[in-house]
Amino acid sequence: MPAGQSPTWLPKIVTAALVVVIAAVLLLVYHSFRGSFAPGITVTVETDRAGLMLDRGSMVKAHGVQVGTVASVVHTQSGAVVELSLNPDDAARIPVGVGADIRATTVFGAKYVTLTDPPIPGPTGLSDGTVLLASNVTVETNTVFESLSGVLQAVDPAKLNSTLGALSSALRGRGDALGGAIEDADVLLSQIEPRSTSSTATWPRPRPPPTSTPAPPTIWSMRSTTSPSPAARSSTAPTTSTRCSSQPRA
Repeated sequence: MPAGQSPTWLPKIVTAALVVVIAAVLLLVYHSFRGSFAPGITVTVETDRAGLMLDRGSMVKAHGVQVGTVASVVHTQSGAVVELSLNPDDAARIPVGVGADIRATTVFGAKYVTLTDPPIPGPTGLSDGTVLLASNVTVETNTVFESLSGVLQAVDPAKLNSTLGALSSALRGRGDALGGAIEDADVLLSQIEPRSTSSTATWPRPRPPPTSTPAPPTIWSMRSTTSPSPAARSSTAPTTSTRCSSQPRA
């Protein structure tokens, strides 16, 4: 090596060291952002399905405020198990017995876990190892398209094509007539509606059922007509005795 020249291997070593330092800094920032170095409260959420776009590192919210992240998502035969890592300070303020919902930010956006309030307020503070049940999972657009694709696959394309062709042939050139029929039906219905309303208003109301009345005192009236009154008995008694005294003795 000539005098006054730096070795050729020195720039290579400096470049390699700089790359290693930059990679270490990026890795440190990544794990710090994911919360790998911060201690957290592990909470398990059991659900029948986790859906799409729920990955490790997704947000966990309570009342719209982030309180943790998703640590892992494990799919099982009965559904999925989602492990949450909550901030200790936030977990101490969350009431016991909370529910969990898996929602999406937008139609095609990533999912997140939101903690819902329990129906009956209780003590606060989630402990490590708490198990929650997910009550609602947002249906993805991909799932809807998949179901629609299954329905379309069950339909015979040839029959569908013939049906649509026959419908097109039947309506071709009859747009004015179809529009006129719809307008006439609208006019007819607008004329029938007031009459039906007026006829309903003037419809005779049903008479109320007769109320039950007590039976007339038939027994008391018969007694009053057949048996004499006390005044009548007192007036007839002297008459009978007078008639008996007037008869001569044998």
